Amino acid sequence: MQKFTLNLQSVKDLGQIYVLVSTNFPLIEEKADDILRAKIVLMVSAFDTFIHDVVKVGMREIFVGRRLSHSKYNDFKFSLSALNNINSSSNQSEKINYFESELEKINSNDSFQSPKSIEYALGLIDIKNVWTLVSPLMGNVSAMDIKNRLSLIVQRRNKIAHESDHNPVTGDKYPIQKSDVDNDILFIENLCQAIYTLV
Repeated sequence: MQKFTLNLQSVKDLGQIYVLVSTNFPLIEEKADDILRAKIVLMVSAFDTFIHDVVKVGMREIFVGRRLSHSKYNDFKFSLSALNNINSSSNQSEKINYFESELEKINSNDSFQSPKSIEYALGLIDIKNVWTLVSPLMGNVSAMDIKNRLSLIVQRRNKIAHESDHNPVTGDKYPIQKSDVDNDILFIENLCQAIYTLV
């Protein structure tokens, strides 16, 4: 959680730069809006990294026997060379290093951002019905509302990252408000705290 907190703080710090630029240089306020767009991209990146870290730690705990194994964990595919390295390691620390290295290599191909991908990722550490479980931890916001809100944040991130946040019809950038971005950051922060409570 500490790494996520640091990553999210750097996102929040961009907000101070935005305020400084938009307040002192009103003629370029529209350009300063790109700072808000960067906050969305980096916020989702911090969330994605957090989920990857939670899964890595959880799967490592299963591997060393601190958590119970389950079917999704048992069905997770490792390469034969990785299994060879793990099995031929002379000590537990080396086995764990090989295990984590292979796990990172496999999961680096996946982004854990959308509700469906979060369900898959947390299923690897036997957390089921994640949205129902986090709902009471987030002020009883419904599971559907949590999923919808996360989906909208990820969709906006994708528009920014892949389409420069341009409307394909008009060619203009979609409008963006600091208050909306700040609320999204607070939502992601609360969601991560809720997930962390589950693990």
